[in-house]
Amino acid sequence: MEIEVGPASAHGGVAMEILGKAPLAVLEEEDSSAGLVSDELGERVQHRGQHRRRGPPFCHERYYMLIVIGEIATEHQLQSARDHIEQGIRSWDISLSSCDLPQELQLFVTRHSAHFSEEVRGQRTLHHCSDVLETVVLVNPSEDAVTSEVWDLIYDSAAHKLLVLSGQSGDQGSDLLLQSGAFSFKNVSEIFADPGVGDLLARAAPEHRATLTVSCRGEGCWNFLGRQQHFQDLFKYRLNPEPALPKMDGVTDFTEYLSETVDVPSTFDLLEPPTSGGFLKLSKPCCYIFPGGRGTLHCLQ
Repeated sequence: MEIEVGPASAHGGVAMEILGKAPLAVLEEEDSSAGLVSDELGERVQHRGQHRRRGPPFCHERYYMLIVIGEIATEHQLQSARDHIEQGIRSWDISLSSCDLPQELQLFVTRHSAHFSEEVRGQRTLHHCSDVLETVVLVNPSEDAVTSEVWDLIYDSAAHKLLVLSGQSGDQGSDLLLQSGAFSFKNVSEIFADPGVGDLLARAAPEHRATLTVSCRGEGCWNFLGRQQHFQDLFKYRLNPEPALPKMDGVTDFTEYLSETVDVPSTFDLLEPPTSGGFLKLSKPCCYIFPGGRGTLHCLQ
């Protein structure tokens, strides 16, 4: 496997590119103070080692895709999440002549960077940015990490934005369950309640609105987002639309690759450790196997 060292990230870690499909091999220390972006809107800022322009006017030649994979406990949930991600990508009504999605996703698979959190167990961020498409994938993230990345998605100058929330859903059917807490419509509402959004709206021309497509489990309160006037002034909102793109091998390969980055816990990992283990001191649940009469076995926990 060939690894190319890139520029240092904004958090002071080492950014690296993975060339070729291989196990994730990049480690970056997460900034404990990471949270909502506080940079002045519209200025060029340092972000993942690149200078970026934020806010309007939106660029209709640029695309931004954020995929969040919440807590996954079983192989069945993983397969369901993979299918939902593919459906969410196909619901993105974009021109393939302007954004060659299969080719862009293949570039992601072969050249993305991977950052692991030392503070949030199992959290990783996969990222790739070309001249056309920026793709960010959050795997098993915390609520703060999702909120921060959604903030970046909204404030980015790309005019075509896609948010896919995949994984287990809460009782309302629209909240994405995370390893601690959940991400819901309320989190996005809090982003738009930030005073900085007023500055963003002041610079946005109604005739040059961006398009935000959201794909999630059920609709729940996400419908209310599109009814807010200040949101309508900024975005054309599409919630769980029908597939607009055909099935493509590049998209299927991409979702298959993402599923390989998700760690599904074993049955023993999900069980509570025993409080006592008899004369054998064990740290995990197990079975005692003793030979019984006539060669039979009896299992005790």
